[in-house]
Amino acid sequence: MAAAVVARAVVVAAVAAVTVVVAAAAAAGVGEPRMDARLTGVPLRIFVSVDETTGQSTVSFQPPDVGTPFQYEDDRGGDRAMTEARTIAEGYDGCTVEGPHFHASKPGGARPRYRRR
Repeated sequence: MAAAVVARAVVVAAVAAVTVVVAAAAAAGVGEPRMDARLTGVPLRIFVSVDETTGQSTVSFQPPDVGTPFQYEDDRGGDRAMTEARTIAEGYDGCTVEGPHFHASKPGGARPRYRRR
């Protein structure tokens, strides 16, 4: 019985330690997309679009070959994406930020409708 109590206390302590590490990483911004280190050229414009249906915000670049677009989950207002876009744009002269542009995606199971002639 005492071994089971000790084993349970060890598991609870391990879960608490993992929770503290995850919370500290989230507070430090670890895991957040930071694309400015991966850009292959100078962006002229940065676009921020927000899908109102899913809550995803997307940051993309013009010209497209400068960097790959990246997304934030649960960013319905586009605040996190706009902050990131402004941070990237500050490092490049003449780079402008467009957006946020809001749109709604089509439902997942929707079939295309064809018009009869």
